[in-house]
Amino acid sequence: MPGSNGLLTPSEIGELCRDIAVLGDWCVLAGYRGSVAHGTFCPETSDDVDLMAVCVPPLDRYFGLVQFGSRGTVVRAGPLADGRTLDLVAYEARKFVGLLAQGNPNVLCMLWLRPEHYLVLTDAGRLLVDNRAVFSAKTVHNAFLGYSRAQLERMTRKHDLLLKQIEAEIKRRCL
Repeated sequence: MPGSNGLLTPSEIGELCRDIAVLGDWCVLAGYRGSVAHGTFCPETSDDVDLMAVCVPPLDRYFGLVQFGSRGTVVRAGPLADGRTLDLVAYEARKFVGLLAQGNPNVLCMLWLRPEHYLVLTDAGRLLVDNRAVFSAKTVHNAFLGYSRAQLERMTRKHDLLLKQIEAEIKRRCL
């Protein structure tokens, strides 16, 4: 069962790095996302581990017939030994840097994790983290504002739907 902080054990990390290519030799940066990264992890209600990785695949993924994932992204989900589900998104390095340059909030957060929230941090990954200010332009404001508005709209829709369901249930029980 996960600890109160939601972190994987060193042996779990080692196992994932052995079993999943994008977390192994190809990986330059990997870390927690979601509730662990945001400090809101609750062992009683969290049923997954959210990770993001940045990798540099072998040359045959660039010059051969084999591609890296779908447009530079690999998404992987699967069970962990403790019953939680692994939710992993891995970006090819060029795509990751392109998203950083666009001010994408989902990838920018990888450059501001707490040190204990990095699973893999190579010299190349450290270069990205150490130079995170390069990606912190005023234009990022618009990306974060758009992301925040979309999240608020999504929460409002869910709230409205929940209220309608409660009202319908009250009417059903009272009539």
